[in-house]
Amino acid sequence: MTARRDLRSDAGQAFPIYITAVAGLLFLALALFAVGQAGATRNGGQTAADAAALAAAQDYRDQLRKGFLEAIANGGAWDDLLDGRGLGGTNACDEARWFADQNGADVTDCAGPDFLPTSFTVTVKTHKPVGKTVIPGTERKYGEATAKAVVTPRCTAEP
Repeated sequence: MTARRDLRSDAGQAFPIYITAVAGLLFLALALFAVGQAGATRNGGQTAADAAALAAAQDYRDQLRKGFLEAIANGGAWDDLLDGRGLGGTNACDEARWFADQNGADVTDCAGPDFLPTSFTVTVKTHKPVGKTVIPGTERKYGEATAKAVVTPRCTAEP
């Protein structure tokens, strides 16, 4: 007796569903990889912004120290310098640009020291884009980040 094959059976009908599910999961994994790439690019930009803001604040602080010591030696006014004011124009943002460049980014904005407490706000854009992924347009997207560093006086003058 021979087994007769039923042409109307459902055997093998699950295979296309498996193929579709695997393709969907593969696309989802690649999309999550693109999100991870974007996050890594943004984190690199944040590192550059943090370093640039700190470099600007440190340079300004060093200039304050130098100005303070010169004012004491020359008998000039030093109260504002002790409070973190009175330098006028500085090149602190040049230091920020250098540090941002060393960390793979360009400074798009550097503001400070306009307000009390004296602070520097630096915005950067990464040199490299996110890259080519399954999500269209990521090859032209760059990481952007902003950081702020504050220069606070360590001591105050009493009247």
